[in-house]
Amino acid sequence: GSARLTCQFRCQCQRGQLPTDHSCLSTHSVFNTCQLISVMEDFTNRNYGARATCAQVFAALALNSLNVNVGMIICMPVLIIGALRTTKSPLSFSEEEASWFGGLVFMIQPLGSVVSGFLQDHLGRKRCMMLVNIPQFVAWLMLYYATSKFTLFAAVTLLGLSIGFMEAPVLSYIGEVSEPRLRGVLSTIGGIFFNLGLTLESVIGATTDWRTMVLITSAAPVTAFLALSLVPDSPAWLVTKGRVKDAQKAYQWLRGWVSQDVIQEELDTLMDYVKQSRNVRIVSSAEYRAVQTKNVEDATMAYNAHPESKLKIFLHPSVQRPMRIIVVYFLVAACASLCGMRPFFIEVLKGMGVPLDPHLVIVAGSILTTVGALTSTLTMRRAGKRGLTFVSLALSFCCCYGLAIYLALGLNISWIPLALFSVSFFAAPLGIICVPWILISELFPLKGRGVAGGVAAALGYMIMFIIIKTFYNLVSLVQLSGACFLYGSVGLLGFVFFYFRLPETEGVPLHLIERIFADKNENLGVTQVETIKKEDYDMGKVKPV
Repeated sequence: GSARLTCQFRCQCQRGQLPTDHSCLSTHSVFNTCQLISVMEDFTNRNYGARATCAQVFAALALNSLNVNVGMIICMPVLIIGALRTTKSPLSFSEEEASWFGGLVFMIQPLGSVVSGFLQDHLGRKRCMMLVNIPQFVAWLMLYYATSKFTLFAAVTLLGLSIGFMEAPVLSYIGEVSEPRLRGVLSTIGGIFFNLGLTLESVIGATTDWRTMVLITSAAPVTAFLALSLVPDSPAWLVTKGRVKDAQKAYQWLRGWVSQDVIQEELDTLMDYVKQSRNVRIVSSAEYRAVQTKNVEDATMAYNAHPESKLKIFLHPSVQRPMRIIVVYFLVAACASLCGMRPFFIEVLKGMGVPLDPHLVIVAGSILTTVGALTSTLTMRRAGKRGLTFVSLALSFCCCYGLAIYLALGLNISWIPLALFSVSFFAAPLGIICVPWILISELFPLKGRGVAGGVAAALGYMIMFIIIKTFYNLVSLVQLSGACFLYGSVGLLGFVFFYFRLPETEGVPLHLIERIFADKNENLGVTQVETIKKEDYDMGKVKPV
């Protein structure tokens, strides 16, 4: 059932003013705001049927073609480093060059990610997702024709920027177009397609040389561009730009190619939600006196008339609270999943004396990650994001500790590291790899979702770069066994942190998730006409709708 809510609106509020006790925020109509909350609860429980499911699945498949591309990009340095570290050619990598090549994608990505957070609000989710395929196609061709290390690094830089540019629109799009009953599953599908990209690239790399591999991969962004051209843009973004007719058509498409009257209620609710969100004024004052505001009829003009408001929105507690959880999640996931080891996995396997061909181990590991992501998709609705986080994280840090003990004791039993790596490959995508990306699309309020999503993704990739870039340094300092022990310890501490701080959001409508992190006196997303009892949202006790 829905979380219990209590409406605490004070009738003495004057329209167009902020009350002295901040018990609510001003809107054009008290009646419309109360009606908005009621209608939102009604339509978020609505099931549009099988045709709507098919439409939303098709849209998710189209945008997840980008996640296939990302999987291929992430897998590519592993195979190229493995090839160029063992050859004597002008392109051969030293240890330092290999660490830069392996982490450069993650270091550069934040630049594109931050820019995309702003540009997606101007260009739209769909247009950003389509344009990102152009630099990816160019970069794959640069790798194929590369005759110098400079070209290799330039191509990887371009790929990193392209990943960053697509992160915010992809994460925003899936949260804005899907119904609550499908949102968790459709968000998790991204992990499956990401790991599918890893598997495809590892198979191609195991059967061809690295130049042929990147040439074949250049077809992926072309396919993604064509697939994305078939789906509509986000109705939420269209409404914020005043394109109500286009938003109506998008909703009709996404809800199963239905008539206007079927989606009109949901569209009206979205319009009210966006309008009231933009009419909220954030007041910074030492005293809480009533402050006169303009009775703005054109929400779009009001929003664009205050460029500094985006910074205020980003710094608001309802954005910063989920930001802290997501950043910690990225750090814990990067360590517990052995992210720092992945680009140098071929070298690590050879150093451990594993008898199998490292390329075959990578292919098998990619298949296990796909199985783990698929298991996550099938079980998330029942287990929830907290449950999958705990299972995935526990298995991951146990594998880290197992590897640390194996290496510290100097054992020579080759099946032990293979078994531990296999469990790690399966466990990481089961929860800790995919959940933080889903949380980006769920935890941030609508008004700050674009910028906050881009910044969160940028910080996540920056953490991955630091973990990868410092891997060789960490190994030289404490040896490989010490590195594994440190990664496992971070995972264990993260387990304790998430137990107390991570809320369950599976099946909960976005506007209710927003209230989990909203300040008790200020609500960034909608006018505050209701407050949530703290006990209703104790961590881990939010019930699915």
